[in-house]
Amino acid sequence: MINLKTVFKQSVPVKKLKTTEIVKKLLAAIGLIYFIFVFLEPFDFNIGDHNKYVVFLWFSLAYFLVLFTTIKWILPLVNKFTNVRVFHFYHFILGYLFLVILVAFVHHALQNYLNDQPIIDISLFFNILYHAVLIGLIPTVILSLASYNRALKKQVNASVKDLTSFLKKVEQKGIITIKSNNGKDYYRFDASSIIYIKSEDNYVNIIHLNNKTSAIESELIRATLKNVENNMSNPFLRIHRSYLVNLNHVHKISGNSQGMQLFIKLTEESLPVSRSYINALKKALHNH
Repeated sequence: MINLKTVFKQSVPVKKLKTTEIVKKLLAAIGLIYFIFVFLEPFDFNIGDHNKYVVFLWFSLAYFLVLFTTIKWILPLVNKFTNVRVFHFYHFILGYLFLVILVAFVHHALQNYLNDQPIIDISLFFNILYHAVLIGLIPTVILSLASYNRALKKQVNASVKDLTSFLKKVEQKGIITIKSNNGKDYYRFDASSIIYIKSEDNYVNIIHLNNKTSAIESELIRATLKNVENNMSNPFLRIHRSYLVNLNHVHKISGNSQGMQLFIKLTEESLPVSRSYINALKKALHNH
């Protein structure tokens, strides 16, 4: 499911499409355009005595060549010239709207050519452009959302791939003191013994190792995870609104487009990583 907050805030790296990808996408788009124009005949399209199927095949070929050239060479040059390194959602919208305008222009020019009229008629062109944008607006938004979400998924998959190889132990010494909300109670833990901390309503549950017995124990403290987090540093990392983990106790990482899982060796548990924390985890592991 697409998160609208993510849609407007998250960016994805610029990716140059392969020729085969472009051809596949364009064939599907041209097929749809061909169907609309042949069977629905919008804009009172007039082709005189010409065979409409032959004419629309020529139109489809023209659409394909113009759009292929634009996607393959022109838009990458524009990106390079404007130094665009990442795409946001509005980039996808602008890109698809630009392609809609191109289709409208090619349509207008070829129609005028077939009817022995001036290739460009400004007033008629803006009328066609107006209808083309109206017809193409909803598909543009849908295609933009689909393309953007697919790019986000690929980005997440790439960011979690092989992150396990970056896991290593960081020497931990000293005592960590956690204060309760009322400020009266203090709890002291050996830093290396804390495995992870989980938020449970108005409490935090400290999952830790008893250094004397090697048993795994838990301590419920009336405190907020945010306050506890403020007293923690590497290798402790917030990975979820409910979890703070000691990366020294993580032995495996797996992930997909919907999120990640950190596997804890001592407890044989897996902890979820929210998408919003993936970049922070990736950065922490590279500096771990």
